[in-house]
Amino acid sequence: MSRVAEVNSIISGVKDMDTGWRKTENVIMAVNAILLGYQVVIGKTLGRSFGGMTQMLLKEVGDLLSEIVDKLTGDGVEYTEENIKEAIRRSLVETGIAKEVIIEELPPEEKHGALLRRFRIRVKDSMFKPIYSILVQKGFTEFPLSPEGMLIAAVVLRILKKSNRDARLNMKAKLPRADEEDLEIVLEEIRPMKR
Repeated sequence: MSRVAEVNSIISGVKDMDTGWRKTENVIMAVNAILLGYQVVIGKTLGRSFGGMTQMLLKEVGDLLSEIVDKLTGDGVEYTEENIKEAIRRSLVETGIAKEVIIEELPPEEKHGALLRRFRIRVKDSMFKPIYSILVQKGFTEFPLSPEGMLIAAVVLRILKKSNRDARLNMKAKLPRADEEDLEIVLEEIRPMKR
């Protein structure tokens, strides 16, 4: 099945569901609880080695996620390097995941023979916010399987692959320490240093 067919199947499947009887807040609570369970179990299984998991998830569902963003935003996201911040913002706000997104490009950093182009993204009022405090109570400082981070990474990777098919990203979502803090996602594009 092609990626476009997969996206269309997901969208038509959701549209065909009888949603009139569902209470949105109950659905969001259930999704948060399920996501919390996955996060804790995978965290206990993998420990701190989430980097490979992020790469695998992006490989498996990255294109699918960015295509879904296209459909939800009415194909209105412009996927260009010049428009990367706007693409990130719209991917979260227009899908209803977050109320506000603040993006800052950080100075590049050299690390392990690579140049990292870095972005700090602050996500305000995410629909997944209810699980942040529970993860913090369980000793987590990062949210490696952050849905917000995965969606952002998928959108950015789609942009970067236009000029570099082998583009790679690191993504870390730092959990807020207090209820009023935002989820902070640091996204790094890994560019090998030229010799």
